[in-house]
Amino acid sequence: GQYEAILRREPGNPIALNDLAWHLRTQNPERALDLAEKAHRADRSDPRFADTLGVILLANGDLERALPLLAQAHEAM
Repeated sequence: GQYEAILRREPGNPIALNDLAWHLRTQNPERALDLAEKAHRADRSDPRFADTLGVILLANGDLERALPLLAQAHEAM
């Protein structure tokens, strides 16, 4: 798809990583988590990346990591 093509050209593009993670969160949660973590590492101050990672972690039952990220995203939006 579109995000895969962007990531082939720009493997570290945090927006493409984040958006693909969001789209894959229910179909492929493991890959989604990996992509979301990469996006968040690329820019820890972007609330969109914290939100996506937090939602994916929450869906995986990792409340300890999810809640601070979701709070960070909420405060910044």
